[in-house]
Amino acid sequence: MTVPHRRVVKAADGVRMRRRDLPPEDVTSVRGLCVTGLPLSVLEAAVELENGSVFLDRALQRHTIEVDGWAWHRDPARHRHDLERQNVLVNAGRHVLRFTWHALANDPEGVVRQIRQIRQALA
Repeated sequence: MTVPHRRVVKAADGVRMRRRDLPPEDVTSVRGLCVTGLPLSVLEAAVELENGSVFLDRALQRHTIEVDGWAWHRDPARHRHDLERQNVLVNAGRHVLRFTWHALANDPEGVVRQIRQIRQALA
């Protein structure tokens, strides 16, 4: 559980608590409860799970971002299709950010920092 530095909360048995102030864009509300947003939750879960790469692949492709690279494709045609789709996105004015698995697994905060930087630059 992540709680802001200023909150005084005692962790329940079996719950690991960490104190961390999150920027508003990384927090959302689900049924009135403040929780981390999907992108941050996916990145942090992937780092903690034993098979984090499998979890990350499924979650990111379905909900957040797309994982690219030859290793994530079944054949050359699918890889080529994804490259063409990226070009369509760029031509439509979208900004495509690319990260290595190493960066996602070992430096999720750096990845989030880069995403925030581009979001701020575009705002």
